[in-house]
Amino acid sequence: MDTFNENMPLNNPNSDGDFGDEPEPIDLDAMVAIDKEQEKIRLPFAYAKRHKVLITDNNEETADVSYSDDTGVDAITEVRRRVGRKLKLTKYPALEFEQIMQKF
Repeated sequence: MDTFNENMPLNNPNSDGDFGDEPEPIDLDAMVAIDKEQEKIRLPFAYAKRHKVLITDNNEETADVSYSDDTGVDAITEVRRRVGRKLKLTKYPALEFEQIMQKF
C-alpha cells in the first residue's frame, strides 16, 4: 500500500488501474500532526472529514473531541489510541458538526 502524500491527486487509481469502491484507509500513526509551537495535536483533515471526528483542543492530559451523531465508535477509539490521552467527547448533530469542521 502506498503511503499518503499531500501532493498526490485524490483520484489516483490503485495498482490495478482500478479506482475501486472503497477509499484507502488512512494511517493515523503516520499522520497525526503535533504543532511544535503550541504542542497541539491535530488529526489529518481527510481522516476528520471521512470519520466525522475532530480534536478541537488538548492539553497534556486530555483532548477535547467533537464528533457527529453518525460517527462510528471505531473512529473515536482510534483517536483515543493514537493521542494517548483521556478524551472529553462532545456529540453534535451532523449539520452542526459540519459547521464546526469548516472552522478548522
